[in-house]
Formats: sequence, C-alpha cells, structure tokens
Amino acid sequence: MSSVNTRYWERLSQTPVSATRPYKSSGTGLTEIKPQYIKEKLTEVFGPCGIGWGWTIEKSTYITVPTVAKPEDGYHTCEISLWYREPEGVIGRIVGLGHTALYGKYGVASDIEKASETDALSRAARCLGIAADVLSIDGWDRDAAIVQEELDGLRVELEATQTKKEFEEVISRLSMKQKVALQIFVGDLRLKRGWHKS
Repeated sequence: MSSVNTRYWERLSQTPVSATRPYKSSGTGLTEIKPQYIKEKLTEVFGPCGIGWGWTIEKSTYITVPTVAKPEDGYHTCEISLWYREPEGVIGRIVGLGHTALYGKYGVASDIEKASETDALSRAARCLGIAADVLSIDGWDRDAAIVQEELDGLRVELEATQTKKEFEEVISRLSMKQKVALQIFVGDLRLKRGWHKS
C-alpha cells in the first residue's frame, strides 16, 4: 500500500539484474548491489550528489585482531552519515557502518578504506529501500534459485566431459561450497565411469 512513509522505499526497492553481481566472498551464493547503481538511484530520487544527497565520514578506524596465522590481521571500519534533502528542505540523516578485512584471499586487501566507505554507504542506503527486493526474504529465495541454476549448469558440464582429465579440470574450478553441494553427484559420476579406482 502506498503511503507517505514508504514513498522512497517504493521508488528504490526494485532492482534490475544488471545492477547486481555475486558477492565477493566466493561460494556464498549471495548477491550484492553494484555501488554505482546505488549512487545513480539516490541521484534519481533526491537530485545531484552534494546538493540533494551526500555523505560525510564520521569515523575511519583500523582494528587489529591477531590470529596465529596472521598476528597483524584485522579489519578497517568506517562510519558515515548519509544525508538526503526532502522537497520542503528538511534534511534526513542515516548512519551507515562498513567493514573490510585487511587480508583477502590473495594477501593484503587493496583500497581498504574505499571499500569500507562504499560498504557503509550501501548499508545506509538500504534504510531508504535500496535493493529491498534483493535483500528481503523473497530476495534470498531468488539468490537460492540462482545458486541452484548454477549447480544445474555445473552438473551438465560435468556430464559432458569425455575424459577424466576434463572432469578433474571442472572439479578444480569449483568453490568449496559447490564441491560440497555436488559431492554425491560427483561421486556417483566417478563410480559410473570407473574413475574412482585411480
């Protein structure tokens, strides 16, 4: 039901597939929203950045969380204040918190502070309704459907392999979650083709 309280939510909540991408933590099966799309939608609704909306960084902090493997491990956290201007001139403000691990899959993460700031902006914008369809329960269901479609595609690809080498090459590209999800299927296919013996 449309109301004055949901006026922004209704304009921001619908997300085109082109504005989404797989979440950077590979294998999670989740979806994230492209940062530029968020800025585009906020500009569409409130006007140019810096006039109709914008944000200020309130805090930017590095926090060390030592581990045995990486004594200097930790993360960067950023707190922003997202502001937007109502038609009558009233300024609304929303706090957003973003985080970035100092170490990624391939070592020290790049653009750590920028990534945390972008994460904080994204989280604050969610409160206005940005990508609510993706982040709602129905959105998670959509993510699950996308993951299932990917797994079905991998099953077809595995069945199409002609040699054990081709088969193992496909297996080597799978994420850990994909390997777990396809474990029984892969085992049965190996058994069927007699590749389990060597």
